[in-house]
Amino acid sequence: MHILYLDESGTHNSRYFVVGGLTVFERETYFMARELDQLQARHLPGVSDPAQFHASELREKKGRPPC
Repeated sequence: MHILYLDESGTHNSRYFVVGGLTVFERETYFMARELDQLQARHLPGVSDPAQFHASELREKKGRPPC
């Protein structure tokens, strides 16, 4: 079995609307979650709740140059 994640970007009133998806074999989700937990622990050591990683927010952090 595979797990499917779909997400959209934009609004229905905008000129562009994008839908993206990702499918992962069900046993791989554990390893992906573990790697994300390790990434959070390494870069956000004071945050104990699960963090949301949004590319736009990561690029716009004050005091840091954009990616």
